[in-house]
Amino acid sequence: SSGLSRSRSFPNLSTAVEEEEQRVAERQPDTSAIPGFDRTLKPSQSVETPSPSLSRQSRVRPNDLSNSRVRSISPSSGREIKRLAGLKNLGNTCYMNATLQCLANTVPLALHFLSGKYHADINRESRRGTGGEAANEFKNLVAQMYYNDKSVAPKSFKSLMGRLFNVYAGYEQQDAHEFLLNLIDKLHEDLNKANQRRVPPVSLPPADEASLSLSARINRFWNQHTDRHLSVISDLFEGLLASTLTCLSCHKSSSSFEAFSCLSLPIPHGGASGCYLQDCLKLFLETEKMSGEAAWDCPSCKQKRKAEKRMIIARLPKILIVQFNRFRCEAAWQSKKLQTYVHFPVNNFDMNQYVDHTRLETQKRPPYNLYAFLNHYGTLATGHYIAYCRAGIGSSWFMYDDASVTEVVLSESDKKNAYILFYTSVDIKHQFTCAC
Repeated sequence: SSGLSRSRSFPNLSTAVEEEEQRVAERQPDTSAIPGFDRTLKPSQSVETPSPSLSRQSRVRPNDLSNSRVRSISPSSGREIKRLAGLKNLGNTCYMNATLQCLANTVPLALHFLSGKYHADINRESRRGTGGEAANEFKNLVAQMYYNDKSVAPKSFKSLMGRLFNVYAGYEQQDAHEFLLNLIDKLHEDLNKANQRRVPPVSLPPADEASLSLSARINRFWNQHTDRHLSVISDLFEGLLASTLTCLSCHKSSSSFEAFSCLSLPIPHGGASGCYLQDCLKLFLETEKMSGEAAWDCPSCKQKRKAEKRMIIARLPKILIVQFNRFRCEAAWQSKKLQTYVHFPVNNFDMNQYVDHTRLETQKRPPYNLYAFLNHYGTLATGHYIAYCRAGIGSSWFMYDDASVTEVVLSESDKKNAYILFYTSVDIKHQFTCAC
């Protein structure tokens, strides 16, 4: 844990943006280690179109958020924060706007930035980071979203992302999931305060490694990982996956581990009524048979053998981000979007059934509550992103459609096009209030 304070109130930040701009380092960020993505399965070059959803007038509450009096969040008001300002579309930037709304509505993340605590974490030596520039730009934008009644134009933030990643320099539609991963990766690198981040991990001899139990190997990997990766991003969003290969001849196994900040799930073939998030998880964790050309080159047998491959969720994060793999490659150079309706729980989602806590010797994670989700409307070639968020569990839901912010009564039709889900563990304080 990074020791993040989960205070429920903000200090007075009336001049935070101006002060922060003076601290931003005038330097060109390093772009030598930008993660790669398979863009053949992502929506690209799409034209932004209005959401195809029907009129929401029957579900809009009387106090529509166009009335700024509903949203009084001055530091002296002592009033609970209900919603954030909308973000203006700068030209096919709905992918960015919807993602930023979900992150800004992530309470402990926003508090860490708005309280100024992130300053002490800035790692100006990281070659993969930006010397704090990305962290400062993110904080400035989030502050504007909290302290403005009118919509905000995120020009400076987009300009920075365009310098960090060429794909965001223009005004073509991009994939929100890819943008999310790129952004949180840069924030993590900017705020990574791990003491041993430059020390390579120590490997054990194969015989010693094989003698360890799975739980011991997991703990060893996790300890080495957290020695090198410690930030508010890793503290909140990171979980751990273990992939185990078992030879069906000698029954020896080999495991590999990977920290994740977003769980990408396949969508099973469903009928007219769709499928459930639980079905996606079962498919993701399903044991895979490996034979023929896909047989495993067993190090014990020293030849190719039939094997079983199993994915294990070894550690659950405090905040769970789930992405549905809606963009599928059907054939060479051909991809399509799966329009399947994936039903998902809003409250008290128990993930412990997907973790073998007894075998892994880990404690159960409290259930999760949904606090935000991001929709993609349209097809692979053309589409639009919007976000639904609630600033506090139990409070109202708001639809963030670029600059438009509307309070809604969440319905099934709102959930049919979900692409990314944001869940918070119930033991994490998820309520915004202003200081009195």
